[in-house]
Amino acid sequence: MNKIKNNLTEDMDPKESRVWVIGTTVFVTGSLLNFGSYSLAPQSLLASLEAIQFVTNVAFGSLVLGKVVTARMYFGTSLCITGTILAILFSSKQAAVLESVDDLLALWLNPLWIGYIITIGALGVGIQAINKP
Repeated sequence: MNKIKNNLTEDMDPKESRVWVIGTTVFVTGSLLNFGSYSLAPQSLLASLEAIQFVTNVAFGSLVLGKVVTARMYFGTSLCITGTILAILFSSKQAAVLESVDDLLALWLNPLWIGYIITIGALGVGIQAINKP
């Protein structure tokens, strides 16, 4: 039987691993706490903090799984950290007051928002086009 890191074997069900159970418990607990936090602060502030998961993925991948972190990964991680810091610094510290569906619709139909979505979509398509292996 081939032994894999974290006491898993190739033919073993992941739920039989103590590491898998602990990891899943931490993930589910964190997700529930994250969901609950949206009632405590503006979404524009809290949503940007979720990007930190990518930083922890790189750190845990290196420390726990022994994966090699490349210069490209360090660059991406630093971009993620910088973007999160900028989003936190410049995000609204107060939640928008929405009293009706029309208020919410007005936010979605704001020309600046529509322009932002189009720009981000075009950048995503462009980056994907030039990043072909």
